[in-house]
Amino acid sequence: TLEGGVLFLRAVEKGGGVIRRLVEAIHDRRDARYVDHALEDLVRQRVFQIAQGYEDANDCNELRSDPGFKAACDRWPLSGEDLASQPTMTRLENGVSRSDLYRMAQALVDTFLASYKPLVLVHTDENHNILWVAATNSTRITRLSNECLLIRKWVGLKSLFLLIG
Repeated sequence: TLEGGVLFLRAVEKGGGVIRRLVEAIHDRRDARYVDHALEDLVRQRVFQIAQGYEDANDCNELRSDPGFKAACDRWPLSGEDLASQPTMTRLENGVSRSDLYRMAQALVDTFLASYKPLVLVHTDENHNILWVAATNSTRITRLSNECLLIRKWVGLKSLFLLIG
């Protein structure tokens, strides 16, 4: 293979799970009787190809038998079944609806947010009175009342404000 970096991408993706989240966001409208490739396999193949600089779906025909891409997509590199062709990938891309795209965007945001530790932890009692607050170093907390906090988080030269109450 000329694309050994795709195996590194596979290892990174397995840790983050972004492809699994994207697949969960897509409603698979294909007729199961005619499906040769699982939706997760198609999305994984497409994401890895784009990440490696192969943005055009026509590249699928050339890369579908590439040992590196096959290994990254959980296939045996030499004897495993080939990946999807350009017509299959084009049908996938054209079959994604607006609501699928919205859910995919949500999945990307959720993946991004899940990669960070919480900035602020607020503990309340059953009456929603604030008992204690824990925050990271770059976070300033101002108690406005027994039930309301103003949280200021420094991000670079900008501040983000969050009102809890």
